[in-house]
Amino acid sequence: MDMHGLFRQWWRIGGVFGIIFVVLFIIGAIIIPGEPPMRDDSIQEIRQYFQDDGDIYLAGDYMVGIAFVLFFVPYLVTLRWVLGSGEGWPPIWSWVTVAGGLTMLVLGGTGAAAFGTLALSADNPEIDDSSVRLLMEMNSYSFTLFSFGMALFVASASLVILRTGVLWRWLAGLGLLAALLLVVGAAWTIDGDEDGALATLGFIGAPATLLFIILTSINMIMMKEEPAPTERARAM
Repeated sequence: MDMHGLFRQWWRIGGVFGIIFVVLFIIGAIIIPGEPPMRDDSIQEIRQYFQDDGDIYLAGDYMVGIAFVLFFVPYLVTLRWVLGSGEGWPPIWSWVTVAGGLTMLVLGGTGAAAFGTLALSADNPEIDDSSVRLLMEMNSYSFTLFSFGMALFVASASLVILRTGVLWRWLAGLGLLAALLLVVGAAWTIDGDEDGALATLGFIGAPATLLFIILTSINMIMMKEEPAPTERARAM
């Protein structure tokens, strides 16, 4: 592929940013931190993890922050304009996609702040056991809400794709399935079982969303011409 052509075409740049986001997210959120403590672990186990690996966790979290702010946001804005080219006026669902993505950013940052606080203060004797437990619960619940942001992002984008075919139409099936799994999985807080069947569905929905981002990014990179209004959009 001609690199000059790649960087001259904005939709392709957005696709590159989307792939880089997923790579950095996987490294920062999964590979680097290893196995962070779960909410039902003992206070001693939680403290021990952050005392031993707090710096490693913060390094991973730093990379996730870079991934979201510097790469996901440009991908999200580019995706909105690609979707909007097919949606026509008013481009409601393509803007809802942006709202879902920004919700992911905000709620993900809230959850990361709770764990980041634990990583920074694990050796601080003024942080008592009840505060440690509270921060763990805040982290768990904020990422449950994060699932709703992901679901809104992927479902709204999928609806536009399904209606217009501006990207590979079969991507809509993947996206809507991911959204359903995320919404159902978020209900684990009702039964309180973080390892139960409901939570497992949510854990499947999250990587499905990452796969959706990768595939939409690949689709944008492969587009040879600038996205233009579809026949449906011109008819509106």
